Amino acid sequence: MSFKLEKEEEALRSKYSVQLDELDIKIIRYLQKNGRASFNEIARALGVSVATISNRVKALEEKKVIRGYSACIDCEKVGYQTHLFVLVKVSSSASVDKVGNEIGQIERVKYIYRISGKYDLIIYAYCINFIDATRILDEIQGIEDITEVEKIIGLKRLKEDFCIHT
Repeated sequence: MSFKLEKEEEALRSKYSVQLDELDIKIIRYLQKNGRASFNEIARALGVSVATISNRVKALEEKKVIRGYSACIDCEKVGYQTHLFVLVKVSSSASVDKVGNEIGQIERVKYIYRISGKYDLIIYAYCINFIDATRILDEIQGIEDITEVEKIIGLKRLKEDFCIHT
């Protein structure tokens, strides 16, 4: 990436995001690698006081940079072998966000994004098998104001990375 593009990207990010300094970024990276790390461990690794880590993490939580802590489970290892993606077109007279919120109530729907292009939403759900995927599709298609859906089955996960690389 050229220097000019890097500066433009940096300017866009700073306009729409929380300002993070180098220590904030190091704390985030550490927690992304080990969300169970204690403040003592992080402080030792980064060469700062425990109070500093505690205050910084609290501030990152308050600003919603850190939204929570959870265990990342491999869906396939616990029996969810089918990955369903659904593209949804919503009636032009309807609210895309309202339809998206209704879809979000369906069990095992994990992600919903409003998108540009022919379709309005893309949905991801994990399913036990094709029968389960069909049930979820039927629920989606039963929602009022959906005019078109395209179904896609994920055959093989090639990458899954939930870390933000700052």
